[in-house]
Parts: sequence; structure tokens; C-alpha cells
Amino acid sequence: MVDENMLKLAGDFTEQDIERIRSGFSKMLGREIRFKVVRDDSLIGGFSAFINGKVYDASVLARIEDMQRQFTD
Repeated sequence: MVDENMLKLAGDFTEQDIERIRSGFSKMLGREIRFKVVRDDSLIGGFSAFINGKVYDASVLARIEDMQRQFTD
């Protein structure tokens, strides 16, 4: 089964970069993953992957938000 999922990228990623991300998720999840790729510069850098209702966030924005939560808790 091939899933249709979304990969949001901040900035310029090459086709090779996207393939590495896709391949990594396919290996991690044990099945073929296909992404609809969308550019989203609000992420500042990195990417966010949305797969079967789960979010895998490797964006700079997520790291900044994590740091903000640590300082306010």
C-alpha cells in the first residue's frame, strides 16, 4: 500500500534531498511512502512531514518553539 502524505519544506531542497527524506521515512515505517511536496518558508529551515495523521517536525520553527516552552515552563 502506498500512502499519499505531505512534506513541507523551508527553502530550496534538491530532488536528491527529497528522495533521501522519503527513503528514510519508508525505511523507518517499513512501507513505501510518497509525498506531496509543498514549500513553506514559515518553517524558517528544515522540513515537516505529515504521514497518516502524525507529524514529524524537523523544522527550525519547531526547535525555536521548543526552546520558548522550556523557558516559560
